[in-house]
Amino acid sequence: MKNETTVADSENPKRASDDALLAYCDGYFAELMENSLTDEARQKRGLAPKPAAQLTEKERYLKARQTGKFNLNRAMRRRVDRKLGPERGLGARVFIGFDAEWTRSRKGRNRILSVQFYLIGPTGEVLTLVIYIENGDILSQRPLLGDVINELLEAALDDGTIEEWPAEVVLCGFFTRADITVFSDFKHLRPQLDGVGGTLVTVGKAAKFELPMSATRRAVLKQRYQSVVGDEFEPHLLSLRLIDASRLAPPGKSLANIGHWLGIPKIDLPAGYDKSDMTRFQRERREEFEAYGLRDAEIAVMYVLWVIWFSTRHLGLDMRHLSATASGLAVRIGESCIRRDGVALNVALNYEVKQITRWDNTRGVPYSQKKRIPKQARRWLEPFLADVFIGGHNQCFVYGPTDRRRFYDPDLSGAYLTALAYLFVLDYDAVRWTTNIDDFIGHVAGFALVEFEFPEDVAYPCLPVSTEDRGLLFPRRGQSLCTAPEIELAKAMGATKLIIKHGLVIPWMARDTVFARSADAPGKHRSKTKETPGNDAPQDGLLATDKQAFPPEHYGDDGYRLFESFAIFIRDMRSPYARKTLPFEFVKLLGNSLYGKTGQGFKRKRAFGVREMDSVVVGTSRVSEAAVAALVCGFIRAVIGEILWKLPKGATLVSATTDGFLVDCPIDQLDLTGTLCRRFQALVDRVSPGSHMLENKHQVMQLFAGRTRLQFTVEADGDHKTVTAKGGIKPGPDVKDENAFMLDLTLNRQPGQKLTYESFMSMRDQLPLELDLQTETRETRINLEYDFKRRPIPSSARMIPMAGTGQSHLAFDTEPWNTVDEALATRLIFDAWRDDHCLKTLEDFQAWEYYRAFKMANLKGAKPAAPSSAESGPRTGRKNLTKGGYLAVAKQLFLGAYQKKMWGLDGADLSQRKLAEWLTLQGYKTSVSAVKNGTREQPVEHLVPATDEVVAFLAKMKERFPGLEAAKFLIR
Repeated sequence: MKNETTVADSENPKRASDDALLAYCDGYFAELMENSLTDEARQKRGLAPKPAAQLTEKERYLKARQTGKFNLNRAMRRRVDRKLGPERGLGARVFIGFDAEWTRSRKGRNRILSVQFYLIGPTGEVLTLVIYIENGDILSQRPLLGDVINELLEAALDDGTIEEWPAEVVLCGFFTRADITVFSDFKHLRPQLDGVGGTLVTVGKAAKFELPMSATRRAVLKQRYQSVVGDEFEPHLLSLRLIDASRLAPPGKSLANIGHWLGIPKIDLPAGYDKSDMTRFQRERREEFEAYGLRDAEIAVMYVLWVIWFSTRHLGLDMRHLSATASGLAVRIGESCIRRDGVALNVALNYEVKQITRWDNTRGVPYSQKKRIPKQARRWLEPFLADVFIGGHNQCFVYGPTDRRRFYDPDLSGAYLTALAYLFVLDYDAVRWTTNIDDFIGHVAGFALVEFEFPEDVAYPCLPVSTEDRGLLFPRRGQSLCTAPEIELAKAMGATKLIIKHGLVIPWMARDTVFARSADAPGKHRSKTKETPGNDAPQDGLLATDKQAFPPEHYGDDGYRLFESFAIFIRDMRSPYARKTLPFEFVKLLGNSLYGKTGQGFKRKRAFGVREMDSVVVGTSRVSEAAVAALVCGFIRAVIGEILWKLPKGATLVSATTDGFLVDCPIDQLDLTGTLCRRFQALVDRVSPGSHMLENKHQVMQLFAGRTRLQFTVEADGDHKTVTAKGGIKPGPDVKDENAFMLDLTLNRQPGQKLTYESFMSMRDQLPLELDLQTETRETRINLEYDFKRRPIPSSARMIPMAGTGQSHLAFDTEPWNTVDEALATRLIFDAWRDDHCLKTLEDFQAWEYYRAFKMANLKGAKPAAPSSAESGPRTGRKNLTKGGYLAVAKQLFLGAYQKKMWGLDGADLSQRKLAEWLTLQGYKTSVSAVKNGTREQPVEHLVPATDEVVAFLAKMKERFPGLEAAKFLIR
C-alpha cells in the first residue's frame, strides 16, 4: 500500500514539480550544509576535514555560477505561443523574490526608482526582471502587481523557466512591508494579508489575486487544465502567498547576514554612494544599480527556499504547507513529535472537537461546522492559570561599576526548551483545590495564591509579585501568584509564613491513559514503532534518526512528557552543525520558539490587524495552554532562585535575566545540589545527555550594572565574549562599538538627556493612509538610572574607578524590599527626582536619600485637608520643596511649633515682630506675616532630612530656646 502511495505521488504533476525543486535545492545547498558540519560530524560521515583556507563568499558565488548552479536570464523574452494540451498538469508553485529601491520624496511618500523580481523555476532556471519607474512618487505611475506577475509568468512559460501554469505564486521579500506597499494595486491585496512582527505576510489560506488576463488567454488555460483541476479553475484568480524572510530568520539577522550564510554576498554600494541617494547611483551606474537590487531579491527567495528545503529534507515537514514564521514551523514540529509518539494532539493538549450547527442565510439551509476548543474543565480554570503565567526572574542586584575582578555569565542550558520536557499531559478532569503546602511539594503541576514572609537573612527571596507596569518584584513579604516549584523552594529557604490562600493541583494524566485515549481518538497519529521517511505523506512527519526512537525512553515515568520528543529532536537536528552556522542557528531558533506559542493569547494583548485596519486581540495558537506556559516559566524562576539562594558566601551577584545571571563565581564553585537544580539537570540528561545544566556565555573583568537588562563591559577579559545588554537604548546604525557607546553615554549623561534615533513608522500610521514606509526621527529619554526593584543600602554607597576611563562612578549594593508598596512608592518618587538629577556621585546619592526620606515622611505624616477653606483651617502636614529647600520646611515647622507652644517651645517669650527680627538677624530672613502664618501650620514630627543647613538652623534655634526638641524635626 505504501508503494502505491509513492507511485501515485510521483505521477502527480504538482508533487513532481515540488520534487524537482527539492532535487535542485539538494545540489544547490549541499556545499552549504557540508561546510556547516562540526569536525566530529564530518568524521562520522566520512567527509574530509575542512580545508584551512576557505573560499570567500564572492568566490563561492562565482564558482556556483561557473558550475551551472545559476542560469541568469537578464532580460525577459517576448512571449511565443505554444501548443497547449490537456496532457500537461498544473504546476505546483513558483517562487519569486522581489525588492524595491527608492529615495524619500516627501513625508509619507517615496520616489520609487525600480522594482526587481527574481523568479526561480522548479529545476533552478532563473528569470529576472527590473522595472524602472518614472515619477515614482505618484501612485498612479507605479506598476500594478497583477500586471507584473502575469507578465513574469508568461515570460517564464515562453523560455522554459517553468513548464506549467502555477497553482500558487510565493512572493518572497525581506521586510515585505517596505516593498509590497509600493505597488499601485496593493490596497486590493492588503485585506488578505496579516501583520506579524511589524511586517506583512500571508498566514494560513493564500490570498486570491486577480491577474489582468485576456478572455482568450483565460479560455486557453482553463481548457488546458480543466481535466486536471475541474471546472472551477479560474486561471486569472491567482493564489498568492507573501513570505517575509526576516520572519524566518534568527532575531537581529540582516539580509547581509543571510547572504553570508547562503554564500550569496549582498552587494555593497560603491564608494561615494549612499543608501539615502539611490537616484544618483541609478543614474550614474545603472548596471550596478540593477545588480544591487536583484541581489537583494535573490537572497530573499533563496533563503525562503532553503527554509522550505531544510524543513522538508531534514525536519520531515510537508512542503505543501508553508509557514510564514519560525514559530509556526516550531508548532508544526512540536505537533509532529507528539503524533510520532502515537499520541493524539487533542489528548495531549486537552482539546475537544465540537460540532456546531449554524444557519446559512444565503442558501437558506443549516450547515454543520467542527470547532476545536479547549476541554470544558480547562476553560473554567484558564483565567486563573493565565494570571499565574507571568515573566522571568529579572533583577539587578547592584548599581554602578563592579570592583575589578573576574565575572561570569552562566545560563541554564537550553532553559525553556529543556523545561518543556518537565511537563506531563495534564488531567483537568481530576483537578483538586487545596490549601495544603505538602500538596505542592515535588514534581507536581500546582498553582496558587500564596501569602508569604521571608526572614531578614534571606538575601534573595524567590516568590514573585507582579506589578502593573514595573514587572516582577521579589519582596520579603506579600502575596504571590506562583507555581509549585517556587512554593517548594520558598519552604526550603525557610519562609516564616507560607499560607496557600487559593491553590489547585492538576494531576498528571497516567501514561497508559494517554495512549489509550489516543488510540480511540480520531485523527492521524502514529504508533510507537519507528517509521521510515515518506509515509503518511499528507501530514507533517519527522524523519527517523539512528539516535532517537519514538516515543523516547520513559524511564518509568507515570505520565507522557508532552514536549520531550520535540526537545530531543531539536537537539539531534542541531548537534551535527557548528555554532554560528545557518542550520545551527535556524534549529536553535525553532527550539526557542515553541515555548512562546504555549503562552500566546492569554494576556489579551492587542495588535494592529491589517485586515480589520484596527486593533485586534491576539488569539491563541494551536499549542496554547496557560498551565503549560505558567509551569514552565515558574520552574525556570525557581531553578534560578535556588542557585542564587545557594551562592557562596561573599559572592557578588550583579544581575539575573530570565535564565542566566552575572556573578563573580565560576560555574564549578556554584552549589547545584539543591532539589530543583537536580531536577533540571535530570531533564538535561534526558534531552541532551552529557551536557551540564549551566553554560558560561560571557566573561569580563569589570561590569557596569544600571538596572534590569542594562549591563555592559567596562574591562574585557582577554578574548572572552563581553557583556552588552543595552536596556532598550538604541545606539543607532552608525555606531560600530555599542559597548563603547554605552560606556561613554553613562559617564557623560545629563538629567533629562534625550537620544535621537530613526525608526520605521508603525503599520497603524502607514497602512490606513496608504503611505510608503519611511523612517521617522524620534527622541527618547535615556534611562541609565537604577530601577529600584531592590532597596539600595545607603552604607554601601561608594565611588569605584572605571578601568581605562580615568573616571569613577557611584556604586551601591541592594537588599530586598519588605513590601511591594515600598518599592512602588520609592520608584514614583525617584521618577520625579530624576527629572533634574542623575545618580553618578556620592553627592547625588546623598541628595537622593534626602529627597526620598522627605517625600516618604510627607506621605506618612500628611493629614487630609479640613473641609473648610485653607484660609480658615490649619494647613496639612504635607510640605513641598520650594526654592528655599529643606531649610525653608524646617523654618515653617519651627514657626508652627512656636505659635502652638509645641516641641519644647511652651516658654517662648518673643512677640511675632521680635521673633521675625531675631530670625532675620541670625541670617534667616523672615517677615512678620510669615510668623503669623505659623498659626495655620500643623507641625508634623520627623519631616525634615538632617542636611547640614537644617542641622545648623536647629542648633541656632536651640541656643536661643534651650527647651526646643530638635529631634522632633528630623527624619529618623
